[in-house]
Amino acid sequence: MNSARPSEAQGVGAVAGAKTGINREANVRYQIGRRLFDEARYRDAAAEFQWAADLYRVSVHHELAERSNQAMRRSLQVHTAA
Repeated sequence: MNSARPSEAQGVGAVAGAKTGINREANVRYQIGRRLFDEARYRDAAAEFQWAADLYRVSVHHELAERSNQAMRRSLQVHTAA
């Protein structure tokens, strides 16, 4: 018997914990993007919004991923106009 192998219940908890960590990281990236946008660092903000969108997409939060994509596009639009 392999005692190092996690049980199915532990595996489910690990996946849920990983998704929580991904969501937290995505939220942090989104907030960093907002702060950079406020500081007129539009290209850097766009990169953070894109990172957040990718993380949200992986964690199956497609609406939040789309919101981040919209923020990224707006940041790039403002950057181009500046």
